[in-house]
This record gives sequence, structure tokens and C-alpha cells, in this order.
Amino acid sequence: MNTVISEGINLTPEDHLYILGDMIDRGQDGIRILQDVSSRPNVTCLLGNHEYMMWNYVSRHIFKDLNWLNPSNGGMQTLSEYRKLMPADRASVKKYLAELFLQIELTVEGTTFLLSHSSFLSGYGTVKWRDKSITAADVSNVVWYSPWRSFEHTEPQ
Repeated sequence: MNTVISEGINLTPEDHLYILGDMIDRGQDGIRILQDVSSRPNVTCLLGNHEYMMWNYVSRHIFKDLNWLNPSNGGMQTLSEYRKLMPADRASVKKYLAELFLQIELTVEGTTFLLSHSSFLSGYGTVKWRDKSITAADVSNVVWYSPWRSFEHTEPQ
């Protein structure tokens, strides 16, 4: 049994944990956390900007995201861990990242919530980030833009 999550959170089979992205790049266990989370049926992770940067870098599908390797983003540590994986394990990590949700709509006790990393796509409920109706600009806006950051969105006085 993986212990990354169970060391700090005692999930029961009835529980479901939603992680709103950024599981990687903040220490040496990012890849281990990704592998742990991907193996758990009662844990769902949404795409955060760090997972997006990693996927873009390692897949080079959209662009080679050199911003991920900026020391302030922490990607170098995660990339080092990733490179130590066997090819099949690398493929599993890339596949997991490619299948993450961009946002999830769920109802709890009659109240509907829309979960996302930072912002959200209006007019969409639950959607994966690689859904054909979603553009790269849409994904970037959801994982990078936060309408609640007053320093970014307040008119100058």
C-alpha cells in the first residue's frame, strides 16, 4: 500500500478526496505523490498549473514549457525524479496527467460546487483538460488566472 497520502490523511473507502492541483514541485516527493494518487480510486486530482507545465515539458505536445524549470517553480526537482523512472512508469505518469480533470461539478447535500485549480470555464460542468472542446488558452486561463487575486485585478487608485 502506498503511504504518501495515508501518512497524513486517514481516508476510508467511503471518503473521496479532491486535490485541486499542484501536487508536484514543492519538494522531493512530487512524482511519488502523483503515483500514489493515481492508484487510489477514491482520490481525484484536478489539473493545476504545475501539472500543466510538467505535461507540456515532458510531452512537448503543446510547447516545451521552459517556465517549469524556473527555480521559483520547482520543476527541476520533479524532472529529476521523473527521469529516474523506468520508461513504463514515465508513460503512466504522462497518461495520468493527460487524463486529469480541468474542473468538476459536484453536488453535496443539495448544494452544487464547481471545483477547479484557480478559475473556471463558464458554461461547462465537469470537463477534462484535454477535451476536444477546450482550447489551450482555456486551459491556461483556468490553471493560471485567479479572479480572487486582488493585486492582479484591482484598479489603480
